[in-house]
Amino acid sequence: MPYVPKNQQSSHAKQAPEVMAPFEETVELLRSLGHDVREAAPNYSRTPYDFFPIYFRGVRDEALTLEHPDRLSNQSKGFVRLGRLYSDRRMLKVKDRMPAVSAKVMKLFDEYDVLVTPATAQPAFPVGKLLGKGAVRTMNAMSNIFPYSYIWNYTGQPAATIPVGFTDAGMPRSVMLIARPNREDVLVSLGAQLEAERPWADRLPDV
Repeated sequence: MPYVPKNQQSSHAKQAPEVMAPFEETVELLRSLGHDVREAAPNYSRTPYDFFPIYFRGVRDEALTLEHPDRLSNQSKGFVRLGRLYSDRRMLKVKDRMPAVSAKVMKLFDEYDVLVTPATAQPAFPVGKLLGKGAVRTMNAMSNIFPYSYIWNYTGQPAATIPVGFTDAGMPRSVMLIARPNREDVLVSLGAQLEAERPWADRLPDV
């Protein structure tokens, strides 16, 4: 039973109409196909607070394995510096909380099969828009555009971004489907059903 999160899952990111329209259309399409679609809200608990230490510390630890870390972009070097703020002791506490925090998020999947959210909060922006921005400003911008996916990186659940047509300007539109752990088959099946209703593979951009 796909379900729709109350308030579209994000309380801080501004949601563009051209993003929300395909999401709402997909909800109605799922209903028309016979799915039981309801509003509900997962318990995100500490997920946002614990994700960023894992993210930045992971960038820092990965950078230490590189043969030429001096070749990283200034933005990446900024992420590395932020990663140094999180000590081994703090990371142990964050990781110790992960099973309990993830369990709270996934509890609603005891009742529902799939969560449906927008894939992004804003349309794609031009390549190079964040070039030269500092690490903090870059992360803030990314968080406002992509506020929906980091939670599933944290819990490790399977998620899929599904194309659902195009804007008037020809930009692709999409929604995201999230399933229970190890249920990629559900996402593939539901994604195939949506693609059959909204075929897109033969649509090519003008070049």
